[in-house]
Amino acid sequence: MTKFEVGRRYYCRLVTDYDTVLVYRVVKRTERFITVERADESEPEPKRLGVRTFEGVEVCNPWGRYSMAPVLRADREQVLVCPYCGDPDGVDSTGLTRPHSCS
Repeated sequence: MTKFEVGRRYYCRLVTDYDTVLVYRVVKRTERFITVERADESEPEPKRLGVRTFEGVEVCNPWGRYSMAPVLRADREQVLVCPYCGDPDGVDSTGLTRPHSCS
């Protein structure tokens, strides 16, 4: 089973606006709950979310459970690399590119 891990960043998209990507960082976890914070710090307080399993993957709903709610899945980890050369040093912690060898 794929599980959420502390320190990793996971993303989800909105059903109503696919171009909007929500990125959350797991800061704490127990067997049934994870505590997450927005990677862009747009939500000031960390959230404690209940975790459930769906098709062998841990999932949770950062905005609550409703018909079109975004779903955070443990198999959607955000990997921070430069989109041009694949260099992990070319991206800062917020996901923005910074000057490096391919710039």
